Amino acid sequence: MKAEWPADKVERRKTEDLVPYAKNARTHSAQQVEQIAASIREWGWTSPVLIDEAGMIIAGHGRIMAAQSLGIEEVPVMVARGWTDEQKRAYVLADNQIAINAGWDADLLAGELIALGDVGFNLDLLGFESIAELTAMKTAGETDPDDVPEAPANPVTRLGDIWTLGNHRIICGDSTDAATVAALMDGKQAAICFTSPPYAQQRDYTKQIDDWDALMNGVFGAALMASDAPILVNLGLVHSAGKVDLYWSRWLDFMTSIGFPLFAWYVWDKGFGLPGDWNGRLAPAHEFIFHFAGETRTKPSKWVEKKPENIGKIKHGTGLRGKDGKTRGVSSPDAGKQKTKIADSVIRVSPHMSRAGDLTHPAMFPVALCEEIYHSFARAGSIVYEPFCGSGTSLIACEKFGALCYAIELSPAYVDIAVKRWEAFTGEQATLTGDDRTFAEIEALRHG
Repeated sequence: MKAEWPADKVERRKTEDLVPYAKNARTHSAQQVEQIAASIREWGWTSPVLIDEAGMIIAGHGRIMAAQSLGIEEVPVMVARGWTDEQKRAYVLADNQIAINAGWDADLLAGELIALGDVGFNLDLLGFESIAELTAMKTAGETDPDDVPEAPANPVTRLGDIWTLGNHRIICGDSTDAATVAALMDGKQAAICFTSPPYAQQRDYTKQIDDWDALMNGVFGAALMASDAPILVNLGLVHSAGKVDLYWSRWLDFMTSIGFPLFAWYVWDKGFGLPGDWNGRLAPAHEFIFHFAGETRTKPSKWVEKKPENIGKIKHGTGLRGKDGKTRGVSSPDAGKQKTKIADSVIRVSPHMSRAGDLTHPAMFPVALCEEIYHSFARAGSIVYEPFCGSGTSLIACEKFGALCYAIELSPAYVDIAVKRWEAFTGEQATLTGDDRTFAEIEALRHG
């Protein structure tokens, strides 16, 4: 005769009649209970609680806490009949620890997460702390990520060309032109934009910028972004007539009018001030990153590893101060047990100072800066929009991270630089979209 298993019979019991095991060593933070509750809201109740004949919980303490938070009065249970006290105590430990001992196939896991993300499934329901880290299909590269090829004397690229670079696309055109943007995006929307446009009228590497507001309004008015997409823009300080020029003020109003108000403001700490006399000012060593977001917004991933001594229950010192001046208690003290945290609002990345060729982009920023932003707000397989591609830094950062870069650059010479830079980094060949010939083949055709 086969032994009776608890799972042979599932019944319902009132949650108020179930008693937690007094010596349960497994803890459940408020955040984790909310994760369980979110899972129940999405899928319903999928795993019965294991109890003994008296209604003591052996396995499922977190599920009961989630049920109580949701106001669920009855839950499915299975009864462990005839178990000794020692068996019950041992199973309370085994049920948790044996699950922890399992591992993940990193490649299969990343593939499943990317596939679910591509169809719009809410990955936050899955309980992972850092989706971005798990899904990052990182490319080591065959060159230094910040290496930039020489600028061509006679560019191969022509206005309107779209190059396919693996999973990435770059078009030579005007990012204020809706038709150009539509051709690049090919019916898709971007999940994030991180870019570094000209600062006021300070740059003149392609053509004179006569109206900075018109440029910025045109670029972001034409951008095809998902409703929850963050837009992050790197800008620097400009001084004129002996004072700081807040040249971005009118543009901020425009961003609000299109549903992307200024949501946060970060600092890029470049690590050191430039030498020289700065007319009474301290040497500049920082720039800004403006973060725009609509009513629905992407939450930043917790990807920064904590120091071991900082992992544990938060006991004091981090409560927020109210309007009355009093410090509130910590709302989620168990959150301190997580091994990773959200990145700081000060992003500490030293700029790559090398320059290549006479036409090197005057405002190159390091690949590492893009990676910092992508780790926080992008996901592998998602589209990153870059309306000011320049020498292709965002392309390389997306290649390393596992995201898809859809980029626009007005200068044919810079498009050539970006394409050659990606080819050198990956060892692959770019092709002309709609033609399928490689960059080298098109170069031979156009230059004879």
